Amino acid sequence: MGLTVECCQHPNDGGALCPGDSAGPMVGSRYFPTTTRPLSVHPPTGELSHLDGNLSFKVVGRPAERTRVHNELGAANALNNLGNAYSLQSRYDKAERAFREALAIHSRIGSELGAANALDGLGQIYRSQLKFQEAKSVFMEAHKIHSRIGNEMGRANGLINLGEIYNEQSSPSGAEAAFMEAHEIQSRIGVPLGVANALLSMGVIYLRQSRTLEAKKAFKDAYDLYSRLDEHLAKTLVVLGETQHAQHRYLEAEEAIMEALAIWTSLADDQGQAAASLILSQMFRSQSKLAEEANALLQAEGPLARSGQHSSHAWALDRRGDIYFAQAMYAEAGECYRLAQAIYSSMNNASEEAQELLSLGVL
Repeated sequence: MGLTVECCQHPNDGGALCPGDSAGPMVGSRYFPTTTRPLSVHPPTGELSHLDGNLSFKVVGRPAERTRVHNELGAANALNNLGNAYSLQSRYDKAERAFREALAIHSRIGSELGAANALDGLGQIYRSQLKFQEAKSVFMEAHKIHSRIGNEMGRANGLINLGEIYNEQSSPSGAEAAFMEAHEIQSRIGVPLGVANALLSMGVIYLRQSRTLEAKKAFKDAYDLYSRLDEHLAKTLVVLGETQHAQHRYLEAEEAIMEALAIWTSLADDQGQAAASLILSQMFRSQSKLAEEANALLQAEGPLARSGQHSSHAWALDRRGDIYFAQAMYAEAGECYRLAQAIYSSMNNASEEAQELLSLGVL
């Protein structure tokens, strides 16, 4: 039996985080994801496979031959990783040697994706050393391979690399063409981060050509995409934090929610800030950390007021008043109850207003 090596698209099944409708009785918001469907990858049965990105490298033949080829494939991938490590350390000679050895192995066993990845690594090494012609040559070779095997992601990334080289060589027309094609591919296959990166690069090209309006639009579109990606990350962090909290991993849970809060603060997103702060307050409450809970509630009040969530704002004030009352901080408690009472009064909510007046009467 002969030895067959082929590179093919590999199926995958995945899902995105789905935002829910609310966090509970206090706040209604789009920032509380409720369900997740994990990504899963199913290798083909009955044969050995090496997964690299979204491609499956399959080797069919006698067991001894399959074992030999997969051993070589593993060695080549390790060399690619070694090259990347040396590159991060600016040890370019060692990095180039590792990438060239990886390229030789991948080429010998017919692993086209591995060969393209090694060429991409070489291109980055050359670019770091300002060897733009050498970088352009290997990037073009890698791009041809990605195109031939149908690896659209690799093809788009290769075009970004080529565009940067054209830019370094003062060839704005070549750079613009590469970035625009990368933008088209990333848009078609649905990779928002890649689309945003391409738009950002195009904006720089337009700015250098004094094409101000085009540059402004490219930068704005890129910013909008980056913002949406940050929002998705924040929602993911909320899911992670709530999961860790349920597992009693409190410190990790708090860090995840605080990171989500920082993202929403950077985006000036009041609903996100309010939601994250209220989640933090509940986490602290479950641990009887009253001072921390009060601070989290205080942090939520500004965003709640700005986003028009008056009932939730009044609830947060009332809860903060209860905390201060328990700590014998009566003046602070009274101020919170009065502010909550004023909000309920403005909402014509006589029942809740009466409760605040009762709380004030106890002081």
